[in-house]
Amino acid sequence: MTNTRKALYKRWKSMISRCYDTDNAGYVNYGGRGITVCDRWLFSFDNFFEDLNATFKIGLSIDRIDNNNGYFLENVRWATPKQQCNNRRNNLILNYNNESLTLQQWADKIGIPSDTLNLRIKSGLPLKEALSPILKRRGSLRFNAKLNEAQVIEIYTSKFKIRELAKTYNVDMAVISGIKRGMTWKHVTVNLQRGGKKHLSDNQVIEISNSTEPLRLPAKRYNCSMAAISLIRNGKSFKHLTSI
Repeated sequence: MTNTRKALYKRWKSMISRCYDTDNAGYVNYGGRGITVCDRWLFSFDNFFEDLNATFKIGLSIDRIDNNNGYFLENVRWATPKQQCNNRRNNLILNYNNESLTLQQWADKIGIPSDTLNLRIKSGLPLKEALSPILKRRGSLRFNAKLNEAQVIEIYTSKFKIRELAKTYNVDMAVISGIKRGMTWKHVTVNLQRGGKKHLSDNQVIEISNSTEPLRLPAKRYNCSMAAISLIRNGKSFKHLTSI
């Protein structure tokens, strides 16, 4: 038996097993939902080989064009693993800008791994941002952020050791070190002082919290970032003063 014939025989046996063997792990998605094999192939491997040998190549798998119908000549083709992924009945279809593509097809189009796109979708990002080749979100708005701005301020101004802070916030010591050294989250820490020294007085914090003027004005007045002003306004930092 040639290598091609062996490969086709293996695919023929697997096809029949998925559809008729209740002990097969994939039965629930095939025979369990009514997928069958045509009589011409079910009872004869020679017929299966005769019909499909000419278009078969090593590495391809048999794929149904319409996943709601069974295995017969007009409904099958040889496909790569990626092509099969796109044809799965449970594959996510994303509709954007009047274009409907599978998750894998969108990932290929924008040039990112499908796992990355899947993670963006599951994280709840708006579809417009999820389908962007490069995410421009910063800080806690990043889909995989483990810290928020208030926690970063607490870390940056804390006198505790890096190991203790890493344990407290359940992150790697490298994350804490990056914040402390001003290598990450710079949009939050750029105008803060390390080691527990407050950049703003209590009265200034209260004034900022109660103010309705544009963020850039108090930021300029107190020589701090607009992000820091926003955190105070939203009650995410200096809570002991702003929650009163």
